[in-house]
Amino acid sequence: VHAEILFEHIAENFALYQAVLGQNGLRYVMHRILAYIAAHEEKELRAYFGDAAAPPLPIPILAHHVAGSIFALASWWVENNRPYSPTEMAVMLQQLCVQGMGTLGGNS
Repeated sequence: VHAEILFEHIAENFALYQAVLGQNGLRYVMHRILAYIAAHEEKELRAYFGDAAAPPLPIPILAHHVAGSIFALASWWVENNRPYSPTEMAVMLQQLCVQGMGTLGGNS
């Protein structure tokens, strides 16, 4: 029943949903942003792991995980009117992502 209400809403507002979720809509923009962040993170991770033994997870997977975390935290920060300073956000991001990478055996 809930799904039917959802699809009825989409049908009634199809032009809006098409613009937002369509191939050139918000989904496209979000994909481009995440791809850009992931490409940067992949370079950083390759430098982080260096010549050490290969991490237990593929670097592209790790890069996309970090990119998703960055995007999610940045979105949350904006939506919540920046309740923490940029420095505090960076520290929390590092605690969530970067320090976790240390358990994977990097060269830092």
